[in-house]
Amino acid sequence: MLSSTPLWTVTDVPVSDRDAADMLRTYFAEVISRYTHHPAGADEIDAAMAEDPSDALAAPSGVSCWRGMPIARPGVWV
Repeated sequence: MLSSTPLWTVTDVPVSDRDAADMLRTYFAEVISRYTHHPAGADEIDAAMAEDPSDALAAPSGVSCWRGMPIARPGVWV
């Protein structure tokens, strides 16, 4: 039986939103780890995020949720 409840939702939130901030930190950690070939430390993540802030993300932005669980942070750099 198919559910009438949407599986995907996108809610507009600021970059500072807790879920959005957590996803951005995860993204930066992945990029740093790929570049340095070692797990990114909190200090490295903080420094990278300060050097390249994400506050220029503009609509459509928000948090994409799958069945209510936040899993992605869409956005467009302006």
